[in-house]
Amino acid sequence: MIYANHLENLPNGPDALRTDLERCLANAANVRNRDNKRNKFAFATSEDALTWSVFWYLSHTNQICHALGDRCVSTTALLLWGCPINDDPSGLTTLLHQIQVNELGEAPNSKSEPDVIIETESHLYFIESKYGSPNSCNPEYRHWDTYLRTETIPLFGTPQIKIQQAGFEELTRNWVIGNMIANRINKRFELINLGPCAIEASSNQFAELINQTDADYRFLSWTRLMDKITIDDWFREYLNSKF
Repeated sequence: MIYANHLENLPNGPDALRTDLERCLANAANVRNRDNKRNKFAFATSEDALTWSVFWYLSHTNQICHALGDRCVSTTALLLWGCPINDDPSGLTTLLHQIQVNELGEAPNSKSEPDVIIETESHLYFIESKYGSPNSCNPEYRHWDTYLRTETIPLFGTPQIKIQQAGFEELTRNWVIGNMIANRINKRFELINLGPCAIEASSNQFAELINQTDADYRFLSWTRLMDKITIDDWFREYLNSKF
């Protein structure tokens, strides 16, 4: 199903759910992909639409920390696709851009977009979310050398060739960029692969490739995430339509 208007693929909730979305879509990190992202948002199977709805709701009900199992009181920053939902007092958006463009050499107009970035008092979380698609696996990815270099190889527990052969380019990008930012702001990093149980096996395969001495990685199902929180009726109706 494809909605005539991408905003129809959102819960029937507060107006801010839609106005905040329009601002974030207009300021997503990958400038070249903004129109395409908005168009795909209209698909009922859109993982961006689900991700936006869930994390906007968690943010506005102050339940992100509880949902993630973090002992923090509240979040310091929340970014979706590189755009802050509210304020960004710590300058995380700027630091993300600096590391992606100035240090890793990503193109300014086509930067990679971590689905969700959350900063708390002690942790930095990156979330790679999936809904109707598997974890991306592309051994022929053209930009492996951008992320797998001398200074980042210690983040992995296996030789570079094996990382490339495994092919998890999205998770690899997130693992590298997230660790670099967390090290800069002195926070513990955790990468979460959020999705249906069908991707857990591939998620575990990626876990075997990385070094988790100074950072953490885990698979988390949508169901388990939502089971931890209090849900209003209007949002439960939306979730029931998705799962």
